[in-house]
Amino acid sequence: MLVRPGTEAAASAGAPLDAALRALALGLVTGLGLAILAGLLDPRARSTEEVSEQLGLGIVGQIPRERPSRRTGALQLLRDDGSAGAEAIRTLRTNLELDPAGRLEGIVLVSSSVTGEGKSTTAANLAIALARAGRRVALVDLDLRRPALAGLFRVAQTPGFTDVVRGTVDLDDAVRLVELDRSPDDSASAGPTAPVTLTLIPAGTQLGSEESAVAASPALIPALATLRELADVVLLDSPPLLEGGDALALSQHADALLIIASLRRYRPSYGRELVRLLAFSPARALGVVVVGEPRDVRGVTGYVAEERRARRSHAFGRV
Repeated sequence: MLVRPGTEAAASAGAPLDAALRALALGLVTGLGLAILAGLLDPRARSTEEVSEQLGLGIVGQIPRERPSRRTGALQLLRDDGSAGAEAIRTLRTNLELDPAGRLEGIVLVSSSVTGEGKSTTAANLAIALARAGRRVALVDLDLRRPALAGLFRVAQTPGFTDVVRGTVDLDDAVRLVELDRSPDDSASAGPTAPVTLTLIPAGTQLGSEESAVAASPALIPALATLRELADVVLLDSPPLLEGGDALALSQHADALLIIASLRRYRPSYGRELVRLLAFSPARALGVVVVGEPRDVRGVTGYVAEERRARRSHAFGRV
């Protein structure tokens, strides 16, 4: 039997360990390099200005991303009327109402590039803010593949808009009248005793593969015409523009478009495709609402919220 000297044996035994360490080091360096490269190539928008420049649209609102409450849900205006998010929604409403092109009215399509940008929550919050300001508002869930409005307001999903289009129910049967509390900040605009009611129409019965046909259905036109008569503003929560042709088809019936862009999800490639698609829509683009982290989205919203907290603290002698 051949016996190697101890040094040779140790060297032989250490060879696999050295190889493993080198492989680990190489893996770490490669991983770090890929992470750095991914960071350099990561095309996420870093600011609201970047989103505005890429889309060629003005920023009409900046909404901080806030964690939903299990008890009160994701609607800032119903959860905490004094929060930065609630203040941001009221600022969005004011910006839209003061649009030089004319007062916000008619059918407004609310959409985004892709899923998960806060489109439905923003549409719902804006509807509440407009209703509290004395406007007659109808909010319709037309994101039929991922309906969210029934869950946000905690009402039944059916019957809803798909059932109206299919002719199984009348529009009145699909309507949910949501009673809202008056916000102290909005009481002067519509009168402290005026009732606040929001007309909500959920998505309705799920149709599977037939859902895309709703946007092109002839029955859609009279239903929207009726809503025009019932409300000053009809907000349509549509599917994302880049996830099928439904949103673009729906935009043919809209007077205006409102685009929601999340700083977490937005990509310049999305923006380029959005610009291309919006060129085919006759609806006027109102602008972009940017949704992001509180530290990323502040501006006027953050300043106003801080000023309000400062006034409250001063009133209670906490300064």
